[in-house]
Formats: sequence, C-alpha cells, structure tokens
Amino acid sequence: MRIGWGHRITFVYLLFVSGILFLVFQSSRQRVDLVSDEYYEEEVRYQQRIDESKRADALSEKPKLQLTEKNLSVQLPAEIAGKRSTVKAHLYCPADSRNDIHLETASDGRPLRIEWKGERRGLHILKLNWSADCVSYYSEENIFIP
Repeated sequence: MRIGWGHRITFVYLLFVSGILFLVFQSSRQRVDLVSDEYYEEEVRYQQRIDESKRADALSEKPKLQLTEKNLSVQLPAEIAGKRSTVKAHLYCPADSRNDIHLETASDGRPLRIEWKGERRGLHILKLNWSADCVSYYSEENIFIP
C-alpha cells in the first residue's frame, strides 16, 4: 500500500500542530517567580537601600556567617553587637520562592540563627537588614549550600 503526498502533508501538518499544542501546554504549567511580590514598592525604596548598604560598608567588619548542614548563624558587626537592634533576614532562593525563609527578630548581641528543614541545596542570597540606634543597615551575601 502506498501513501499519497496529500496524506503525507496532512500527517506532517498534524504532527506540527500537536507539537505546538504540547509546547503551549507545558509552558503554561511552568512556575514563574518574581524576586518580590511588591516589586514597585521595592523600586521606590531603592535609594534608601543604597544608603543602608553604604552605612553597612562603612562599618569595621561585615556580618559573620557560619553555615552548617541545617542552619545558618549570623553574627552582626562588633559596633552593633552591644546595642539593642532589630534584624530582618530573608534567605532568598532564586530557583524557587517556596524555599525562601523570612525571619524578623530583636537582637541582643547573640548570633541570629536561621534554621531550615529538609534538603536545601544550591545558591541562596542572604538579604540582611538591621537597625540600631535609629540607624538602618543593609547587607547581601551569596551563600552556596553544597
């Protein structure tokens, strides 16, 4: 039995259409996470973030990070350690926002401990915002968890 050229063209066309429909279906199921849900408000506060980063860079040392298998310990600089301060930490996972960790606490000189459950591998960014004596500071550190 011989297949005519009309049937071949129809088969190729149907194969092409089904491939496109498959790609559209797969792309509609893909998760797309923004860095922040409040993107516009973050952009408005960007100059404030720049000023906070400059103040943090002017300190004698950066926050010290100690990474273990199940947690991350953050020690604020010595100038801040003796003062009562508030700390906001955001452990940001660029690959999946469901793995983000937000923590807000008052610090009294002891290291801040960020704990997690389950597997947490790959690149994370620690966004650290703290204030002491009505002066705010901001620092970002890339962390790779093997």
